Amino acid sequence: MPFLALPHEIIASILSYLPPEDLLSSQLTSRYLNTAILNSVSIQYDRALTVACANDSPLSQRSTAAKLESLKRVEDAWNSMQTDFTLGMEVPLKESGVYDLTGGVYLLSTADRMGLGYTKLPSKKGEETKWEMMQVGKWIVDVGLCVYEHDLVAIVTSTIRATPAGEPNTYDISIELLELSTKLPHPLARNPSIYVMNSLWERPAVGIEIVGKHLVLVLSFNTREHPEDRVFIFEWQTGTTIASFEARCHTYSSVIFLDEEHFLLPSTHTITLDIFRVPSAPILTKLEPILVLALPTLVQGRILGYMSCRAEPNPIGKDSYPNMRARCSSGPNTTSDSSTSTSNIDTKAASPINLAPERDFLLNSRTALCLFELRIHVLMFHLVPGNGLQMGFPFRFSFTFVAPRKAFLDLIDTHVTRAPEATASEAIPSPPPPTERTHRGGPPSGETIFSFFDDVDRAHERPPMPQHSGASNAHPPHIPKIAYDAWGPPCTRWFGSNEYDVSPRWITTSAGGRCVRMPIPRRPGQVPNEAREDEKARYYVYDFNEGRTRAAWTWKMKKEAEEKERAVTEGRGDSKGKGLDQGGGGHGDDVDGDGDSPRPDKGKQKAADSGSSDPARRTAAAYVPRPRPRRSSLFGFPGLVVSDDEDGHGDEGGVDIDDDGADNQGDADEWKADGRDWKVVFEYEDGTREETTMPGPGRARAAARADEGSQGTDAGPSASASAGGNVALHTSVVEEELEHEEDNMPGLEDVEGEEEWEHDRTMDSFLDYEAAMEAAWDHALHGDGDGDSESGGEDDDEEDDGHGIDFGGGAIGEEHDEDDEHDHHEDNPHPLHQFLPGGDFDGDHIALGPIIDDGEFEDSTREEWSLDPLPRDADALILGDEAILDCPEVFLDPVRHALPCVVRGSRTRHDWQGVLLDEERVIGIMADPMTRHVQNLEVHHFG
Repeated sequence: MPFLALPHEIIASILSYLPPEDLLSSQLTSRYLNTAILNSVSIQYDRALTVACANDSPLSQRSTAAKLESLKRVEDAWNSMQTDFTLGMEVPLKESGVYDLTGGVYLLSTADRMGLGYTKLPSKKGEETKWEMMQVGKWIVDVGLCVYEHDLVAIVTSTIRATPAGEPNTYDISIELLELSTKLPHPLARNPSIYVMNSLWERPAVGIEIVGKHLVLVLSFNTREHPEDRVFIFEWQTGTTIASFEARCHTYSSVIFLDEEHFLLPSTHTITLDIFRVPSAPILTKLEPILVLALPTLVQGRILGYMSCRAEPNPIGKDSYPNMRARCSSGPNTTSDSSTSTSNIDTKAASPINLAPERDFLLNSRTALCLFELRIHVLMFHLVPGNGLQMGFPFRFSFTFVAPRKAFLDLIDTHVTRAPEATASEAIPSPPPPTERTHRGGPPSGETIFSFFDDVDRAHERPPMPQHSGASNAHPPHIPKIAYDAWGPPCTRWFGSNEYDVSPRWITTSAGGRCVRMPIPRRPGQVPNEAREDEKARYYVYDFNEGRTRAAWTWKMKKEAEEKERAVTEGRGDSKGKGLDQGGGGHGDDVDGDGDSPRPDKGKQKAADSGSSDPARRTAAAYVPRPRPRRSSLFGFPGLVVSDDEDGHGDEGGVDIDDDGADNQGDADEWKADGRDWKVVFEYEDGTREETTMPGPGRARAAARADEGSQGTDAGPSASASAGGNVALHTSVVEEELEHEEDNMPGLEDVEGEEEWEHDRTMDSFLDYEAAMEAAWDHALHGDGDGDSESGGEDDDEEDDGHGIDFGGGAIGEEHDEDDEHDHHEDNPHPLHQFLPGGDFDGDHIALGPIIDDGEFEDSTREEWSLDPLPRDADALILGDEAILDCPEVFLDPVRHALPCVVRGSRTRHDWQGVLLDEERVIGIMADPMTRHVQNLEVHHFG
């Protein structure tokens, strides 16, 4: 029987198994097939799921037509940033810092960390919300949620153990396995409590994830004794330990499941992403990674102090669906036999909250974003009068990057060959409670401090970490290790500083292919005023869905062509200025709001590198390293960089002050003596340009001396006051802190108590160098002092922050606290974050424009020094394309990243202290400004 002679329903069923591209080809073959495909609800639903990177929920009982309509409505809501309802919620408890958000459940710990409070966030307008409390009876270290797959909450607890007189106390660390909807021991767990280990320290940092029958637990102890990190893999339903191993202190702290068989551990010590395979049976040998992915190399004197990660949603085990269906059909009040329970959990009443899966479709975990947060510490010398020289590593820089799970799984398929696993002859039981201390470590010795800095020096060289099994290498030679340039650029998107972001305290900011970010609506310490809209900010949803990105890119190209045609018709030539919805932009414009400048629409580089106008189709072969441009300075002035390079891409005939070492002072002296004139271009938002000639520093310095009355002395620290503007030098060898304009940078004579500087430059040379820069810039802007130039008249606006020097910093031996790190960078913003290109500055301002030297543009793909300024314009469509994060103060080489995205802003502004994201909604957090306790939530539901 011919295929087309089959019944219509059978034809549609057969065609539903075809991939989207084959379906399109089938539609083009005949009118009959085209009609059959368009009229098939199941095919259209499958196609919509593919575009949305979602999967059909096998637990939903609704019709296919209803599911399709629901999916279209949800996608339209996210694309238009139009919520279907907004709801405010009060948080009735004082939380202590433990929190989680997954499966629509928001959870917090109580202030005494002996209980939990949680609620199911509303999915429908008018739906009642209720907070439930759970008393654990043990001190809670952290929790792990697996709500959708298992209705499971795994609570990591610490209990003190009595010891003989004179012996230090020890602590038993355990995992309590509970059913969240009933607060009872989980019915699938053979033992509701898994003993983990006995420790000398009560409060480890915890990373925990649950997928299928496996639970991965990471324990990291932040103490002076530097005990080893511990990684455990449990089969939580039976309590069996599949594998466990140790790693050097501060190596692992968090975990991501890539699928049911593979998980990823970010390594702080080796600055890599280590991918492991879960053993099919318990093993006695040390578990080694199967693939190691390197991250960008740090420059000398920079230490990766902490790296956390998260991905939402998690994969679902292939054997979990039968239990999920049973749980969904039985409702929320399924109970379990607790007569044999040894848990101390309060089980007085079952929770009325229905946590059974209800959505018609689920986000695809394979395409979900993996989000990584990196915190960089800087080697600083700390001079305390009378106490000599001390060193420390204060937190200074923060970076975030995302990559889809699919990218890591594809790398495993490409580079890893499955080998037979070594298994033990029998299962490893959970370790019995020990009778003596099990951790190495102990009281700190006199060598502790010095050995710590020896370890830091070796960490920069990426040495192998010590193994508990006696192995000498962290990554044995047979383990594939891939450099960042070989895997990272096509599948990552980097964000710079979190200094102006409200999100760094909470990592639950991604779900599926989306993540949310939000700029700080006002400066720290500023009193809020509900009547002032400019004190509020929009949140921005970054969408990395490949289909939506490609569609937006096509739309952008079409609109740009129409705009150019309209410009020619109107006699204006080529269109310039702000571009189209921040998607078009001219040279140097930031079109995706993340601080990265896209490639120009014309030029040799685009033709040579991209190979396609579609960013979603780029491959690793398109990324060819280029010479790093050398710049002599960056002024504290929005959008302006002055380059002494002849072609903008090299340092021929120019002065290189990016090199570290003793040449810095000589380079500075050479630069100050330079008498050449420079061309400078000011580009305004309306597209107009103004060119001027700026005298070289040598000539400007002479002019400045003449203006001072021919005193014959070099400009010193006092030149800052006479410069008349908020201008300061920013180079790759001087570590400065941004300051507000009213916080003038002190000279040496103004510093009391403590002085601090970086190891590559003395204070005297820096101040002299900065004074020369300010004098040159003042002469260029104001000439003979007859008045402010048009372009420089607003450079003292309060929005324009200058640069200063941080005279604080931690001394050796200070304990590391994660919350303190967040506090530190709020009060001391790091020196790389410049101005917001195209942002909402009050009054006139200079947009981020190109830098011209001898009539040529510099490479506009480079971010200059401004790291990821968040977009602030009204609900504009912003596209992310290939970009380069060029940050020589942190990374040894420019960091290329090109994962395309579409960024859309919220329709309203908000005064939030935090923002979260899950599959259905954006959640704004309003916290107490003093205690940081969460007080209220504002739920924006999209569907």
